[in-house]
Amino acid sequence: MESVLGFLGFVLRQLAFEAIFFWPGWAVLKVLTLGRYPRLRGQYLNLDYTEITLIVFVGVLSVFGLVVLAAKFWPEMVQVSST
Repeated sequence: MESVLGFLGFVLRQLAFEAIFFWPGWAVLKVLTLGRYPRLRGQYLNLDYTEITLIVFVGVLSVFGLVVLAAKFWPEMVQVSST
């Protein structure tokens, strides 16, 4: 029973992770490749799993980069606006 619950938890984490980071990765790749990649052939479900993994990886990198940039520049923006 414990292994079944562990497997279900793993599947739910994977689906949530892909649902969160797929669309930011898709948008970044569309901008960087000037609209050529990724080609959504009608639906999200038609993509190969390796394509989905690549898009999610780019999404993770882009969101992480935005968080790092926000953390770096946010205190400066707050100080500038308060003076």
